[in-house]
Amino acid sequence: MLLATHQEIQDRVAAEIKEVFYSDDIEISYDNIVKLEYLERVIKESLRLCPVVPVCKTLLKNYQLKEIFLFVPYTRTEINSYKSN
Repeated sequence: MLLATHQEIQDRVAAEIKEVFYSDDIEISYDNIVKLEYLERVIKESLRLCPVVPVCKTLLKNYQLKEIFLFVPYTRTEINSYKSN
């Protein structure tokens, strides 16, 4: 989703892939995959912004959320980044 909404980054990733795999004879191997440095950075940044694992925290003090919820100390919480936007 993130890559689809940033055309200039998508174009740069596509150019890097075409540069590394410039012909059909190029083998998809570990040695060639590690050359895709920009793609790796894009994937890591995407996972940082939209983690696939929920963030779990234990609150150490009272926390009021939108005048609706009051979390008391030592409440274990999970934050789902997909539902928080």
